Amino acid sequence: MHSSSPKAFCAGGDVKQLILGKHEKGDIADGLEFFTQEYFSDCLIQEAKKPVVAWIEGIAMGGGVGLTNGATLRIATELSSFAMPEVYIGFFPDVGASRFLSELKDNSGFYLGMSGDRVDARAALAMGLVDVIVKDSDKQAILDMLKGFRFWNDKVKDRKHLLQTLEAKLQVVTVGAIENESLLNRLKALKSAFTEKWQIVEKDFQKFDFKIMRNAIQSLDNQRRRSIQSQALAYELINNYRARGGTWPHTFVVEWELAIHMLGASNFSEGVRA
Repeated sequence: MHSSSPKAFCAGGDVKQLILGKHEKGDIADGLEFFTQEYFSDCLIQEAKKPVVAWIEGIAMGGGVGLTNGATLRIATELSSFAMPEVYIGFFPDVGASRFLSELKDNSGFYLGMSGDRVDARAALAMGLVDVIVKDSDKQAILDMLKGFRFWNDKVKDRKHLLQTLEAKLQVVTVGAIENESLLNRLKALKSAFTEKWQIVEKDFQKFDFKIMRNAIQSLDNQRRRSIQSQALAYELINNYRARGGTWPHTFVVEWELAIHMLGASNFSEGVRA
């Protein structure tokens, strides 16, 4: 699975067209079809027995991250970058993010889902969004290697063997190679600070205190505009999955129902327009 453009793997769905269709037709039929197809495709990749290898070059945002997350092996190039920016448009981290963000290392899923910030390939590797970083010039060599690779149709086993093969044949960066880097230490410090602030938010979550939430998120970076409601929703979704768990089909059904509801919300329409 790869893009024809080195600039972007996938920058997400064309939500502007969804909102335009809603206003022009007066219904959410286009959005209903879009989210049904998108989530069904993502769920198939997550549950696929057939091996899927994702080559991530350039930007992977929102729907692009959802496509790659279920792959057997997620290969990022050195200049790739990642984001779940839905909080900027009044939506929520979807495409399975309520589950996969909850599973990222050091609570970094809360940071990605609630800040909407973009991170580089090494940060994504440290967090657990990708499995390995390679040079973009290695693409053909990796494709040739895959042709002769024996797959076991076991995602965990195939991922382990693929990584071992890549490390043996090419110059790659894996999690083990960055464990002692200052980058990882900075990430851990940021995630720790973020989690500590949101523990305060969690105590008052039932009160839905947007002022506390706004102060917590804005204390971390440059105070760019985000939807506070979307941040609160992202927090609840990630936190609920961590507490309750669930299968991939169940995760996508919950997100689908919420996405359809959000299509009719003014917050989403205004976020896309702005």
